[in-house]
Amino acid sequence: MEQFWRQNGWDIAYRHRMSGRSGQFASLDDLPIHRVAIEYLRRNYPSGIYHHQRETMDAFCRGEHTCMTTGTSSGKTLPFLAGGIDLLETYPYSKILALYPMKALGYEQEERWHRTPSLFRV
Repeated sequence: MEQFWRQNGWDIAYRHRMSGRSGQFASLDDLPIHRVAIEYLRRNYPSGIYHHQRETMDAFCRGEHTCMTTGTSSGKTLPFLAGGIDLLETYPYSKILALYPMKALGYEQEERWHRTPSLFRV
């Protein structure tokens, strides 16, 4: 990457490196969402969910508007999906409109939605 920058006349003004850390799992035991959503999470994530996912789910359960920003493939979809399961089980005639910015990501997310329990009631 540095070679690309230098070839284009760009200088590196500052570099910040962060060391990796192991993920911290959080329990699902007292998460106040519909049992179907809990069963989905337990079946697909037997070790539990990551701490940042739990914090996001807690905010959802408190009715807070939440924005979770993390790196690529770090689990942002899980709270959104589990929250969707919870809402659809609580309000069975609801619909979810999920918009994704890129076609490839949209197809991947569509597959996840199709693999969840009883979400597509047409």
